[in-house]
Amino acid sequence: MDKRSVNLQRAQLAVLALTHFQADMFGNFLPPILPVLRERFSLSLVAVTVVMVVFYFVHNGIQVIIGHTRVNKEKPFLLQVGLVLSSMICLLTFLQGWPLVYPLLLLLVMVSGSGIGMTHNEGLRSVHALDRLSPSVSTSIFMTGGYLGAAIGQVLAAFLVDKFDLKGLLILMPLPVIVVSLVYAAKVRLAVDGGEEDEKKWRGVKNERYLFWYVAVMTVPASIGTFIIFWFVPTRLNEMGFALTFGGLSTMVFSFASTAGSFLWGIVAHKVRQMYCAIIALLIGVPVSFLYLYWMHSRWAVILLGIAGFCSTGAYVMFVTMARSAHGLKIGQRIGIMVGGTWAVAGVFVLAGVEFIKLGTLLYLAPVFYLISAGIGVYILRKAKTAVSA
Repeated sequence: MDKRSVNLQRAQLAVLALTHFQADMFGNFLPPILPVLRERFSLSLVAVTVVMVVFYFVHNGIQVIIGHTRVNKEKPFLLQVGLVLSSMICLLTFLQGWPLVYPLLLLLVMVSGSGIGMTHNEGLRSVHALDRLSPSVSTSIFMTGGYLGAAIGQVLAAFLVDKFDLKGLLILMPLPVIVVSLVYAAKVRLAVDGGEEDEKKWRGVKNERYLFWYVAVMTVPASIGTFIIFWFVPTRLNEMGFALTFGGLSTMVFSFASTAGSFLWGIVAHKVRQMYCAIIALLIGVPVSFLYLYWMHSRWAVILLGIAGFCSTGAYVMFVTMARSAHGLKIGQRIGIMVGGTWAVAGVFVLAGVEFIKLGTLLYLAPVFYLISAGIGVYILRKAKTAVSA
């Protein structure tokens, strides 16, 4: 193996992990500052939840569209455009005082969300093009960048808004210029299906090629559980009397633990089986999540939240890796649905839930959805064994 080309791909992977870091940093600004948005713009909990759902629906839904329309494209043009558009969420301060503030808020999150979606889709496709690196390890490193961005983004947004109000977010506007320059210099490219060669590449992945739609369905309940925790733990903690910054700190712990889980579970899954690791991680996360919610009135319960993130959200990297090698659709379409469509469907479920279920009760549904996801994984394994024996 050419050492020079391997080192080049490692450098490209580092840049791509940075693009994911930026996308998820901006993508997670909203949850910890929801109480501020409700106060500044006089919004109800349902109204801000609609903002969140629109934000995530756009940034996830656009990935499905991109995955179907740019199947054979190799240049990551939309990756660079997306990095710029994603930072538009920092302009929230300019909405204050406008008579049509709610429609403008929705428009702003749609623009930023579309940029985040572009970055996710073309970033992960670029990772798949790194054919000299282990798929499970390269995917976990890319996902680690995103989880770190989500963790830092939430606490950073809470800190900047707490100290400087909404205008504090403007400090981060120059960041995309730096990241776009690195993407251009690294000369990353998008993966395209390689026909027979691509098929040969995955024949060595023993017993780990499942029907893509099974993997996608397994991903949805786990995504719902993660959405519930990310979106509503800060608001619930604020209702319980904790400071805004503690809500940001709590989700930061969850995200940092998810980062560690994504990386370490990815390494373990490289040696064992992706599906086994995903099911085990989810099953460990279920009781830990319940215990956190039961004791969340205590500051020390944040440790349990971290363990829940390490396991339950850490399992997501296995979903993505399995989707990369799955049967059905083109690689761009699979990625678009996995990192976009599944989360969009999850967002709709959460929106429906918050309208009819009290926030305290809704939070307890998160571990239930993790359990459902693990159950679907067991079904997939049994289905795969039946197919092999037949």
